Amino acid sequence: MSWVGLDLFFCLADTTFAPPGSLDPQTHLPSLLPILTTLLADRSPLPLGAVVLAFEHIAPTRLDLIHPHFRRYCRVLVEMDEWGQVGMMGLLGRYVRVMVAQPVVEGGEEGEVDKDLKLLLDSVKPIFQSRNPAVSFTVHI
Repeated sequence: MSWVGLDLFFCLADTTFAPPGSLDPQTHLPSLLPILTTLLADRSPLPLGAVVLAFEHIAPTRLDLIHPHFRRYCRVLVEMDEWGQVGMMGLLGRYVRVMVAQPVVEGGEEGEVDKDLKLLLDSVKPIFQSRNPAVSFTVHI
């Protein structure tokens, strides 16, 4: 396990012992953003599932934090654990809907597909064969 993964474990362990409702992510956002940014930059695909879960809880609207890592996330998607793939595909799908330009249709001709969208679609193809139905269902959405 990488050091970043261990840091995530200890951060989550600290929040586990806190009284429910006492750790509002919005009040602690300035101190959590540097930690989250470090976790998002981890090179190992192993902790990324937990990092995505933390991102969705702490700063779900900050898709700008995903931008520098989008292509790497697409490439390591097949290396992640199955439940991490579910969370990552949801995050990448939301990122593409918000941040990637839609093809323009002019006079019945389709526009050119963005290279980031094409990368995501190509990265998802091998996951159709997953044994986990949640992963396959997420790909279909």
